[in-house]
Amino acid sequence: MTSLVACAVTALLLRFFLPKLPIRYPSDDRWNAEKIPTAGGITFLPVFAFYSLISPLFVASLIIWFMGLVDDVKPLSPRVKLLTETAAALFLVFFGWQLHWFGYPVLTLVLSVFWIVGLTNAFNLIDNMDGLSTGVSIIALVFIGLLTGNPLQTMVLLGICCGFLVFNFPPAKVFMGDCGALFIGLNVACMSMDARVGLLALLILVVPLADTTFVTVRRLLKKKSPAKGGLDHLSHELVKITHSQLAAMGTLWTVGLLGGLLALWI
Repeated sequence: MTSLVACAVTALLLRFFLPKLPIRYPSDDRWNAEKIPTAGGITFLPVFAFYSLISPLFVASLIIWFMGLVDDVKPLSPRVKLLTETAAALFLVFFGWQLHWFGYPVLTLVLSVFWIVGLTNAFNLIDNMDGLSTGVSIIALVFIGLLTGNPLQTMVLLGICCGFLVFNFPPAKVFMGDCGALFIGLNVACMSMDARVGLLALLILVVPLADTTFVTVRRLLKKKSPAKGGLDHLSHELVKITHSQLAAMGTLWTVGLLGGLLALWI
């Protein structure tokens, strides 16, 4: 029921905000061929806030959401974004969001910060094609919810993403923007740190992890900044092979689904 309410409210808010959102215009490093409203993730925080108490995760989510919204209106430098994300991650780690995969405290702290910052950006990086990041988020949240007993915040985020997918499914009427993708990435990163998920998070989040690794290594080998946008993601390579955006999106959704099923089976 919580997911259904969050889904309906997100869709209603988005319909209200749609005419007021900034526009993303086509460019050489963007997939969209037409001008599309962006920053649809502006609707995520109000719905999330309704179900959330003031907590470290809510505070960090608010900071990341606001930074993303500013970036959607007037782009920020990669350095400012990375410093803000790192500060939010350190704040969360201090309050207990940690990956206890290994028994070494220093390694745990470093890995935890890297995990939060990395996944926050990973979900933003895969927001490069209609419906892709939203669908991958839904699949990941379903399996995280199954492994952790469906906690409230996971169900709220699941509903938010489902409500947004109504407008983001190809052909998209709106994009998440940084405010939405970074917000979702931060929260999925934290929810996947639950001890009941453990190393299975690597399977559940295989798509954003694989795409971020692929793009980062590829750009570094070409002596390009990993933070610079481009049409060099796994999704774009799949379109070249399948000649279909829907097929590319569906393939990556399927990989995410198989990763989640394997996590449950293990």
